[in-house]
Amino acid sequence: MRVRLSSKGQLVIPSVVRRRHGFVRGTEFELVEEGDVLVLRPVRRRPGAKRVEEVFGCLGEFAHERASPEAMDRALRAHIRRGWRGT
Repeated sequence: MRVRLSSKGQLVIPSVVRRRHGFVRGTEFELVEEGDVLVLRPVRRRPGAKRVEEVFGCLGEFAHERASPEAMDRALRAHIRRGWRGT
């Protein structure tokens, strides 16, 4: 299967391949060079793992005070639970 590099350096993965592998918007890949061969490997996360962007700002309540690691941990866990419930 052939793909073409865009002027912005982007490759399009054909939809049939995306569906077969379950790749969705935002899927991250690792690019591995093996000699003259380039290998794209999807980055697999633990179930329930969150990216920094997904929890950024959830500690806003501590913006102007020092908080204990335990308090920050509780805030992060509460944020993640809200995300799982879709609220």
